[in-house]
Amino acid sequence: MKSPSLAPSEIAASVPPDTPPLSPVLLNDDVVSNASHGPSHPTTPDPVVTAPDATSANPPTTPPDKSPPAHEWNTPYSNLNERPSVAWQHASQSGETGTRRREVGHETTRKTLATVAIDDFFTLCFPLQQDEGVISDAYENAPAQAKQDVSTLLDAVPTGEGVEKEMYKPLMKAIATIFETLWPAQCALHLKDTSSDRGGSPDLTFFANNTNNKTDKWEQGLAFIEVKPQDRQDPFYDDERSPREELHMYFRQMQVWNQIQDYATRAYGARSRCFMVAIGIFGQYARFFRWDRSLVTVSRGFNYKEEPELLWQFIAALGAPGYDGSGLDPTVADYVEVQRLAVPGLEEKYAKARAKRLLSLEASELSDAELRKQSSVITVPSSSDGKEEKYISVGPPLFVSGTILGRGTRAWLAVPVPGTVENPARSNEDHFVIIKDSWRDESRAPEGDVYRAIYGNADSVFGIARIRSSVDLYNAEGNPVERDFMHTTIAAWVLRYFNRRFCRRVHHRCVLDSVGINLGRFETTRELMEAIRDAVIGHRSMSEKDILHRDISAYNVMISAYPSCEGNARGFLIDMDYATVLGKAGSEDELREITGTTAFLSIARDPDRPDTGPHRIWHDLESFFWVALYIVVRHANMGGTVTVEKVISLFDKGQTEFRRGFIATTIQRIRVNGHPALGKCLQRLAELVASHYSAEELPPQLREEACERLPDVYRLLRDHQPFIDTIDAALGSHEWPEPDFEAKPFTIAHAETRKRMEDAIKLMEESVRSTRDGQTKRKREVELDAESDGTAATKRVRQEDEGTQVKEKEPRSVFACVPKDVIKRRAASKERPPAA
Repeated sequence: MKSPSLAPSEIAASVPPDTPPLSPVLLNDDVVSNASHGPSHPTTPDPVVTAPDATSANPPTTPPDKSPPAHEWNTPYSNLNERPSVAWQHASQSGETGTRRREVGHETTRKTLATVAIDDFFTLCFPLQQDEGVISDAYENAPAQAKQDVSTLLDAVPTGEGVEKEMYKPLMKAIATIFETLWPAQCALHLKDTSSDRGGSPDLTFFANNTNNKTDKWEQGLAFIEVKPQDRQDPFYDDERSPREELHMYFRQMQVWNQIQDYATRAYGARSRCFMVAIGIFGQYARFFRWDRSLVTVSRGFNYKEEPELLWQFIAALGAPGYDGSGLDPTVADYVEVQRLAVPGLEEKYAKARAKRLLSLEASELSDAELRKQSSVITVPSSSDGKEEKYISVGPPLFVSGTILGRGTRAWLAVPVPGTVENPARSNEDHFVIIKDSWRDESRAPEGDVYRAIYGNADSVFGIARIRSSVDLYNAEGNPVERDFMHTTIAAWVLRYFNRRFCRRVHHRCVLDSVGINLGRFETTRELMEAIRDAVIGHRSMSEKDILHRDISAYNVMISAYPSCEGNARGFLIDMDYATVLGKAGSEDELREITGTTAFLSIARDPDRPDTGPHRIWHDLESFFWVALYIVVRHANMGGTVTVEKVISLFDKGQTEFRRGFIATTIQRIRVNGHPALGKCLQRLAELVASHYSAEELPPQLREEACERLPDVYRLLRDHQPFIDTIDAALGSHEWPEPDFEAKPFTIAHAETRKRMEDAIKLMEESVRSTRDGQTKRKREVELDAESDGTAATKRVRQEDEGTQVKEKEPRSVFACVPKDVIKRRAASKERPPAA
């Protein structure tokens, strides 16, 4: 069965309408199947096929035929530990590959379920294929000769140190044989050797078998295989642990683990995915991996030469037509669907988007053909009449989260497919919209509810984005047969049957009528500061409704692309995922949680401070200051007063003491070339922020009294007006330049390149030092010789000194050997001087 909303270039992935509930066949938690033992485990008894009571002392490891009840939301809540700790979107230098992998690996170890019995893994990962017999039939119904051929090829896979490259060919042949056997009429999958791709890549990658993706990068693939030649390179070689325990890995295991997690992270960033799977081959053993936005699931290891049927079953579940085995989002289709729809006027939309700076600099430079190729067709269920709205993105996403775990936010600039969206002109005259895709915490309110709470009885609020729709793609109210389990993570099942708590997330999508321009693409500095000011005004409106944003960043403040549609607001605020409604049950606890992006986090909210206290309005206002400073120092000419090192310390590292010193003293020395008014504006905003920390220099018993008696000195950001007035005063200053200047591009410093340069400089310094040491040693030897033979030594030193003097007089250019008049004559006749 094909999914109507899936691109023709990929395997169809919809849930059949007659899908029965999840299989009731369970494994006893104390019993592991033959298929699940790994390198350090002996063979165990056969699985128990009865369905034990979920309330028993040994609850089952596989979900039963009914989903846990949906969580009822009372108030927004977010556990700090559920929020990803790695973020590269705002970095001023790109991380080294090793550093990036360590960060990703550390992030995922905190949220890993390992190791799970193979049957349980299949049920959690491929519930429909498991229930309908796709998995069990894959090997049982295969011809005996095909089974023998695959086993022979797998037996021929070499293992041991130094044979990794030799493993690829027999593995690929074995898997290709499985493809041909499972789908003799039309092979569903294609396996490609991607080990030589630049930038680090998995060894083998699965693709849909069609002519449209033969040249795609590995990140566009369906799944991947990482191959290691030795058993001990398995991250779980020494510890096939119970999934009920938290993961603790040995240092020697982390390198391969980090590598696999890095590949999954990059693949997630390249395509819209609900989940992803992979195979790890470690010598003669293998295991399966699965990622979603809540956790990483790892199967038990197995000997693929002795149990090849498990590879058959995994591949069958991955590629079976009519199922979402690859985890690709079935509501986001690729450029093949864009071509099929043949929507007229897309080239005109591309030109408009470039002219209005709606695309990134990189996307703006793409040709129309390349923009079309990187576009997607996005389906959004209507929140009113049950119909489906369809949009075509204008090129690649505007923003993609850099992590697997967490919200996984992805945003597109898009236009509606004609006839599928009501009143498209409501957004703007060009019908552009912003589509935001994320995986929201089930315990939090949908983003649309927060927007509507801000609007109250109005249709919109000045300085706040206008929202068109906000819907969950997972229908928690429907019966189990009708639910699409693609759009929810498996965290609920894991909690129920493994007693491990992970954040339960559902797939959410909202459409914004407000279309903005990234702050870093300002056309004039006036446009930039007006946008920030109006977003602050919008924030004030939120505060008046007792709602705190708590996640102010450079990506959440936008320049209005269509100010007339925004009530003449020059900028607006977006992203209400972490907004808190004050006074609701649990809101006080939530305000003590640390939220926001490190680059723009208030100093007072630094997790390392002994008592950060609850989140306050002025913390968001301080974040607005860091946003303004961040954009200016990256995109204006600072005349060398703010070096790259300072930018990294301020924003990439978020060093608290450095930041405090910067707003207290250093910022008074910065200059914006040709723009004194902007520099003074930033300095005044810094003074407002610093006023909340200067009282900390006083004795504790005097602080509160001093703040009350000197309100013009301490805590000046009690409300929004001083911030707004400071920007207005600067904008009205006669020093504001006319004509103004636009943003200059900011080039990210590549850490690996910087490191190579630093290493080269260090090597040169060591070489010079070594040369000097050698000269000193030689002179010392001469002096020692002189003590025994003064005359001979003196002669040698004199000869060496004379030789040195002669060398110093030698010309540094071959042209110096030729008389000047000869050079002139030969230059006139275009003759070359003789070689030295």
